[in-house]
Amino acid sequence: SGIFSDANTKYQSGDFKEAAELYEKAIGAGERSASLYYNLGNAYFRVGKKGRAQAAYERAKSILPRDKDIEWNMNILKSVLTDRLEAADDNIVVFWLKEAAAKLTLDELAASVTLLLSIFLLMIFVTLLLPRLKLLPQFIQILIVPVAALAILLFAFKWWDSKEPRVVVLDKEIYAHYGPSQKETKAF
Repeated sequence: SGIFSDANTKYQSGDFKEAAELYEKAIGAGERSASLYYNLGNAYFRVGKKGRAQAAYERAKSILPRDKDIEWNMNILKSVLTDRLEAADDNIVVFWLKEAAAKLTLDELAASVTLLLSIFLLMIFVTLLLPRLKLLPQFIQILIVPVAALAILLFAFKWWDSKEPRVVVLDKEIYAHYGPSQKETKAF
């Protein structure tokens, strides 16, 4: 769009603050793309708004989870953040499943599950109606079940992850409390 192009021009000229404002204006006008969020993250990073940069990179990553540039910039940003809360250690299987699910979008996983379940149901249908007709070789039939189960498991992890809101704290300093009230004991 024109706003996005204007923002890119401002960014290239070094006016990162104005570029960020124009990128935000494009988002407000309904534009959504990984490149828009990525550029917004870069502009915010350049003006020192690291929390806003991280939020923009996270949005870009949700659209293009395998993009190397987004991943690179997120790692650079994370290396300069002062307060980082690390996730609890998971066992190796849960860690691997979360990492695999993070590399795919929810739509990609849903399409994979749908395709694999459709093939599975077609195999059952053909086997019941035409037992003499072998639609797929035996090893493919055996392979589809665990692959479909894995796709369903990855979909479940991704769905659960997308269901839980992620937050990026934009204030310079806040206190986390053990309860919803400011009167509660400070956790950290």
